[in-house]
Amino acid sequence: MANSSKVYVAVDDSGGTIRDISNMVRRIRWPRSADMLESHGVGDTSKEFTAGLKDGDQVGLELIWDNTATIGFVAVFGSSSVGSTRSLHFAPNGNTSGQERLTNEAIIATVERGHGVGELVGATVTMQISGTVTEDTVP
Repeated sequence: MANSSKVYVAVDDSGGTIRDISNMVRRIRWPRSADMLESHGVGDTSKEFTAGLKDGDQVGLELIWDNTATIGFVAVFGSSSVGSTRSLHFAPNGNTSGQERLTNEAIIATVERGHGVGELVGATVTMQISGTVTEDTVP
């Protein structure tokens, strides 16, 4: 089983160019779920469920501030990005051929900048998954 400390995370910028933001990512949370629909009958004494629509979760990114002109935080997640749809790519074991990869379209729901005394300047971005998450491998 492979495990890497060098994940690959990329998001396209407002012009549609995929930007590798891996060096900024401190943590990514990418939950996957399915809605649970009650499916029991009128006379049943216990609840029964059926899986409904999948995904619709929110991806959370905790980032280190980087002001690089083309791949930094402002270039990818500037203030005008909230509410926009972006492509999101995540390869937990790096961006090399054959590695597992998740991709989808997501709406930037929140952008938060923050800094505490003695801490690195950071930011948090929440992206709402919209549509199907594709699970495949890096070509």
